[in-house]
Amino acid sequence: MRMSKPWVLLALFLGGAGCTGAVDHQGSRGAAPRPTGDASEGVASSSGPRDIDLDEAAVVAPSPHEATAFYVWIRDPAGVPKTHRLDAAGRVLETLDGIYVATGAGAWQWREQVLAVPTTACERYDDEGHVSRGPDPDPGAATRVTLANVTTGAEQTIVDGVPDADGAESYVDGVELLGSVGPYLFVRRFTDIYACGAHGLAGASVTIWDASKGDVVGMPAAASFEQARASALLELNEGDDGFPATEESLAFTALMPRFAHDGALQTDLQFSSHTCYACSFGEGGSYTKSSVVPADHVVEPFASYAFAPDGVRAFLATKLGFTVGGWSEAGGHR
Repeated sequence: MRMSKPWVLLALFLGGAGCTGAVDHQGSRGAAPRPTGDASEGVASSSGPRDIDLDEAAVVAPSPHEATAFYVWIRDPAGVPKTHRLDAAGRVLETLDGIYVATGAGAWQWREQVLAVPTTACERYDDEGHVSRGPDPDPGAATRVTLANVTTGAEQTIVDGVPDADGAESYVDGVELLGSVGPYLFVRRFTDIYACGAHGLAGASVTIWDASKGDVVGMPAAASFEQARASALLELNEGDDGFPATEESLAFTALMPRFAHDGALQTDLQFSSHTCYACSFGEGGSYTKSSVVPADHVVEPFASYAFAPDGVRAFLATKLGFTVGGWSEAGGHR
């Protein structure tokens, strides 16, 4: 009988070449809009409906030195994302399908491609010890994520989908954008693989991507969150799984943004420790247990985005029932 290959998870985090069977999901949902308007802002026009203006009562005058425009993306109650380009006072200039983030180099569109990955049926034994192989399984799926500059066409590759399941019978490599803070994107990657062993293996990680530099940002030092770490340690030891979390085993594994409805930023922290496979819980993957606790402060480089500008707050006041994904600014001084 073929054994499980835990090391196959490691391959998910190595760059891979593209493969056939790609389906483009630009902006998470919807087609890419055609660039129009002022090209110096890197703005794209949407083929979808456009908001013309805010309620005049919600519009505020911009303060000196504020950005000249904002990009705010939100999800509707069904989870569908849209990005609104605002002027400095919070008036909607246009509405775009999908997710856009502004930097000094213009606006960047979040794009996902789901890549088909060939899989292999596992060998199985009957009661007499005869080996058989089942029918070919459905293809697996890997996700490639890029940011595309809507003006220049430049591209940043955040996640390069892995094209090789390495003999696994089922294979999923997915990506979720948890939120964005200015040019920083918080990207969760999750995997689920069955490679013919006693059980499957799951994994998860969170990466912070700086769209202004096209590179990964390191997690802040865990020492910045001593109180949150202590709370997580207590929570992870509430049960008796035979694998007590200790100061040595506890790892700071993710920082995740969370926005109030007025755009104020808070952050949640994930701490993880080892446990048995059947005892796994949280978002850390197989053989881990994880606790998510709120941070008592926002650390740099995200602290300068802790409070949304007046224009962004004015716009969000008209969007009750929607979830704030993030906001960024074009032409600002931050």
